Amino acid sequence: MLYERWRQIAQEHPDEIALRDVSRGVSWTFRQLVAEGEKPLKLGPVVFPQGTDFVLTLLRAWHSRRVVCPLEAGQKPLQFESLPPGCAHLKTTSATGGVARVVAFTEEQLAADADNIVATMGLRHDWPNLGVISIAHSYGFSNLALPLLLHGIPLILVDVPLPEMVRRAAESAEIVGSVCSGALILAAVGLLEGRQATTHWAVAKTLESYGATYHRARWVEDGKFIMSAGVSAGIDMGLQLAARLTDETTARAVQLSLDYDPQPPYGRLDYDEMSFYLRSRRFIASLLAPMMTAKPKRLTREERAADARA
Repeated sequence: MLYERWRQIAQEHPDEIALRDVSRGVSWTFRQLVAEGEKPLKLGPVVFPQGTDFVLTLLRAWHSRRVVCPLEAGQKPLQFESLPPGCAHLKTTSATGGVARVVAFTEEQLAADADNIVATMGLRHDWPNLGVISIAHSYGFSNLALPLLLHGIPLILVDVPLPEMVRRAAESAEIVGSVCSGALILAAVGLLEGRQATTHWAVAKTLESYGATYHRARWVEDGKFIMSAGVSAGIDMGLQLAARLTDETTARAVQLSLDYDPQPPYGRLDYDEMSFYLRSRRFIASLLAPMMTAKPKRLTREERAADARA
């Protein structure tokens, strides 16, 4: 089913670029991927795509109707005593919640996953996907590999870690913004250290663990950085940005066009009267903050040290 659907997609766009690997300077058309996918594979019931030839190995596995189990580069193949009936794909969990597990999927489930992602995200054939996360990861596989092979969404693979990409983008940007807990992404790569900032109240301690000064405000500006506290506060921040980029008259016109006149039925938030459940969430998040931020801060320090030596 999967390979037949791929062949149909490839026949619709044979000479268009399907896959581009920027770091290696190579690319494949849909026709060329078909040819690569029909090359033979080594024997074995399970195929483990990984590394630079991930997509090619995946197609060869589909062509030979073998079970696929994606692996990160350098990860050792797993051993399976038996496989569930109808199994076509095995996803390994990250083990962040305990022991790593393997989840089995059928071809129909993978196809449905791809259909849902393409429809939900509004992906189009003329808008290539940019791969800055691991394609072997469950999220990367569903959002990058499946749209390419089952819907013809071209894929550009960039061998640049996401934290470095965020830093590079921030260096040249005139304005850098975040909404809700998105501020943690900026903080995790060292962009908010020593700056005034805000985020969702539940992760305020985590933000401070990265070296930022948290303010309980709808939005906070510090230089070219602007952050909103929550999702709804993002509208307030957007209006502030509209005024900053144009003028107050334009911002007021935008607010009117949105019919944005918030009047919550129970008044403004009372942070001192939180329920026990909400206070517990904040307390747990505060306890986890040092553990959540330890690795990102260490990696940031190591990257800075490497840059200094270069």
